[in-house]
Amino acid sequence: MPGFHQCQVVVFNKWDNAVMSLPHTVRQELSNGGRVALSAHFKSIGNHLMATIILFNKPFGVLSQFTDTEGRPTLADYLTAPGYRVAGRLDFDSEGLLLLTDNGQLQQHIANPKHKRWKTYRVQVEGEPGAEQISQLTKGVVLKDGATAPAKAKCIAEPVDLWPRNPPVRFRKTVADSWIELSIREGRNRQVRRMTAAVNCPTLRLIRYQIAQWELGDLQPGEHRKVLVDTASPVRKTRRVR
Repeated sequence: MPGFHQCQVVVFNKWDNAVMSLPHTVRQELSNGGRVALSAHFKSIGNHLMATIILFNKPFGVLSQFTDTEGRPTLADYLTAPGYRVAGRLDFDSEGLLLLTDNGQLQQHIANPKHKRWKTYRVQVEGEPGAEQISQLTKGVVLKDGATAPAKAKCIAEPVDLWPRNPPVRFRKTVADSWIELSIREGRNRQVRRMTAAVNCPTLRLIRYQIAQWELGDLQPGEHRKVLVDTASPVRKTRRVR
């Protein structure tokens, strides 16, 4: 199955790094016009079929869907995106990067666990995990539904770009807390929370920062941006437009 190449949906200059990262035929198309405005609904550049991805910073306490019969906050409170579907859900009590796309094939490419896309989380945990616990997370831990696949885990400082959560995480004077960065390639229900609990470090706060090459960046809770993805080109690293 082909990968996908992305560029930011903004006004491009022909010398922009983002444009230079595109396939040669697309660069030629853009440079012929100097500066070219790409709208969010633009479906092709030359012979390249494009899809759109919305990168959304989902706040805590918001469902990863547009409707809810119980009246809870949903994506519709932040986005107007008819025709877009979520590519990989994020729990109600988790925060951070949520991807939506208007292309069914791309949605499956991102969300289906068989493609083994890395998903990276920054996790505030109760306690201070030691080397042995980090090693357990990396090698895999045994959950009720079986052992997890090898992951990437490390202790980190509290993120400097962290926004306040509403409501705030409970504070306990007698129990220390710390942060880890955990990357997994599976998609089990509440997997990260169950993994940290298995090494005796319950999750207090969970923020997804990256899915494959798509990063949260400087998006604040409730904010979003759009990128175009070339459905015919190999996956390459995201290039931000300055």
